[in-house]
Amino acid sequence: MNRKASAEILEILSFNVKRLREARGLTQEELARICGYHRTYISSIEQGIRNVSLANLSVLAAGLGCKLEDLFRSLPKP
Repeated sequence: MNRKASAEILEILSFNVKRLREARGLTQEELARICGYHRTYISSIEQGIRNVSLANLSVLAAGLGCKLEDLFRSLPKP
């Protein structure tokens, strides 16, 4: 059984976390502090290499001041 998130989902999540963080004028360090995480955890999410739990996604959305579904909005079309 493959328990890894798809590359597409990780790409969408990483894009949206970075986009929302930057739109709020937050550094990775600031977002990490707000959420109670380490900066490297935020960095690994934004790099698309971290498989994030549902509980952590909820904390991340709250820290970004967005809805959970905002983290999974489709990527803009080129």
